[in-house]
This record gives sequence, C-alpha cells and structure tokens, in this order.
Amino acid sequence: NNNNNINNNNNNNNIIIIIIIIIIIIIIIIIIIIIIIMIIIIIMIIIIIIINLHQKKKKKKKKKKKKKKKKKKKKKKKKKKKKKKKKKKKKKKKKKNIRKRRRRWRRRRRRRRRLSSGR
Repeated sequence: NNNNNINNNNNNNNIIIIIIIIIIIIIIIIIIIIIIIMIIIIIMIIIIIIINLHQKKKKKKKKKKKKKKKKKKKKKKKKKKKKKKKKKKKKKKKKKNIRKRRRRWRRRRRRRRRLSSGR
C-alpha cells in the first residue's frame, strides 16, 4: 500500500510539472506573437506617417506655385503707384512750402506701407 501511494504521488507530480511547462511555453509563444504583431503595427504606422509627410510636402509645393502667380500681380500694382509719385514731384517744383508737404507725403507713405504689410 505504501509503495503504491508513493508511485501515485510521483506520477501526479510529474503530470503537474509537465502541465506547468506546457502552460509556460504557451504563454511565451503568445507573448512572442503579441510582440511580432506590435512590431508590424508600429512599422505600418511609421510607413503611414512617412507617406503623409510626403503628400503634405507635395501639396505645399503646389501652393507655393500659386503664391508666385499672386506676387506677379502685386508687382503690377506697385508700378502704378510709381507713376503717381512722379506726378507729385511736379507739384513740388511749383509751390514754395515744400518741407511741410514732404513730411505729409512721408507720413502717407508710411501709413500705406503699414496697411499693405498688414494686409
């Protein structure tokens, strides 16, 4: 009877140890699979971010081309202003109180510059 009991206990212990080892192996495999999935997800996210950055750069370049066209229009307006200034110079030669007028024009120019830069 005693011998039988010892044998049974040994068998039970062996079975428990084997089950524990199997559970540990399964847990390790699951952890490895989870890590692999996380790595794949991280790589996908990085690729998506890189693609988005490239798309944004392309869009910005297109916007810059549009801005250049607007700048050309502004240059045409500046040429018209220069013609007006030439007319003012003719007035300066005719009348005596030149200094007061010059101050006024300077103030006007400054205001116009501030307004145009603000816009």
